[in-house]
Amino acid sequence: MAADPAPEPIVREAKDFIPTRKYAPVKGTSVGILVSKVQDAMGRDGRSGPPDAMGFSTGGNSYRWVYWPVSEKPLITNLQVEVGLKGGKKKVYSSLSMANAPLVKAKGIDDAYALVEVKVNDGEGAPAGEGFVATDMTRLDGTKKYPLKLPAVVEEVQKLYKKHVDGEKKAIETAMVGVQKKVLKDRKVTGPRESKEIMYLTWIPENERVRIAFITRITDGAYTTIKGGGARPLPLPVVPPGGAPAGANRLALRPPPPPRDFEIRIGVMFGVELGMAYEVDAKGKIVATEVLPIKSFSQELAPPPGGGIRGGLPGGGPAK
Repeated sequence: MAADPAPEPIVREAKDFIPTRKYAPVKGTSVGILVSKVQDAMGRDGRSGPPDAMGFSTGGNSYRWVYWPVSEKPLITNLQVEVGLKGGKKKVYSSLSMANAPLVKAKGIDDAYALVEVKVNDGEGAPAGEGFVATDMTRLDGTKKYPLKLPAVVEEVQKLYKKHVDGEKKAIETAMVGVQKKVLKDRKVTGPRESKEIMYLTWIPENERVRIAFITRITDGAYTTIKGGGARPLPLPVVPPGGAPAGANRLALRPPPPPRDFEIRIGVMFGVELGMAYEVDAKGKIVATEVLPIKSFSQELAPPPGGGIRGGLPGGGPAK
């Protein structure tokens, strides 16, 4: 792989950098990236799932959940799945789990990242949506056609991205001071300062490249901590007449237990975001880069509405 990224990177906007709820139909046999540790990237879409579940992305679209046929200890039973590129037709899979490292290892996939060819819904494909059933899977990276070793590629671009962020430290601090003065004025910062990095991988079939994008979000603020818990949030989930539908997680349809006491951070949060993306060809060479410039933001962290705040706020009013 090339030691340095392309000298003239393309500058992008945040909305184009990592997709948000962007889905497209998937053909019956599709090439894409199978990824572990997708929770942070999916969290940007407001989605969550088992911590060990893997995601799949192709064509620059959001990660899709990958359901995996199993013969023992299924997580999901009798799931009705829409098949075909346009949907409308449904197929029932009697015993499924979510793709994870132990399950895909049987297909020779023993790394956190892999370029794979997937048989989608028994070769019938899937419409745009959040998941599909992988009825077969073959690893492609490290083969004659695709000689790149994806885990090594990821490790290398992570080093390059760290170097990029380290080089931006002075500009980051200047931006943080500027947004702090703008939103807090004379209020003091309470902290803590926090930094979170999200990595997203996808396959670009048009030019057979892997795209690896990073966004770093650095936050600080003037916060107050209040107590929550003791009241059940409304409205409660309702079990439909006749019981839960086939394939539904019946536990998820039961009313949740009252939440335990917990702490809620309210106040004003401010921070900056920045990022880089790298496109890597089938041989493992970086052929293009994209820059997400430093951009500041602020957000009011209000207490949740309705019940759930034990005792309310001091004085009965909103945080100032």
